[in-house]
Amino acid sequence: MTYRMLGQRNRYAGYRAYVALGSEQEFLQFYSKGNLAGILGGKTFRDDIKEREDELRVSGDLPQALSDRPGLTSIVTAVARVFKTTQVEIVKNKRGRNPQVTIARQLAVYCCQQLGDLSLREIAGNFNYSNQGSVSGAIAATKRRLEKGELTRDYSRVEKLLQ
Repeated sequence: MTYRMLGQRNRYAGYRAYVALGSEQEFLQFYSKGNLAGILGGKTFRDDIKEREDELRVSGDLPQALSDRPGLTSIVTAVARVFKTTQVEIVKNKRGRNPQVTIARQLAVYCCQQLGDLSLREIAGNFNYSNQGSVSGAIAATKRRLEKGELTRDYSRVEKLLQ
């Protein structure tokens, strides 16, 4: 739509003029500098963010906080204990007639993302999924079950075992 109104040749200049008409002077000044800040906001907000970032780096709490997260093996072990199944059953990608194992597997995948902070790629590789989309589906299914209250008790038990 904008393309037709401004014409092919002048579309960028026309859009810039359009934005400038309704913008405040401060907004125009910000974009005219050519170097954009990584954090948008007022000076107080930016200073607060910078201060907190420096505190985490100096104190070393950030790497420690990240290293305290449970690993894949401990998550799978905890889920296996809660669902009274084996770690192998949870990790292998086999469709079967046992919905309990499927739910346990999906909960383990969810816990790996939420508690272990593993990427979808890492989870897909370790749980023998063919792609990352399948991992997202398992996570979404678990979220729905948790919202309905179906897995709340099991999830709490897994969290407790991981502490």
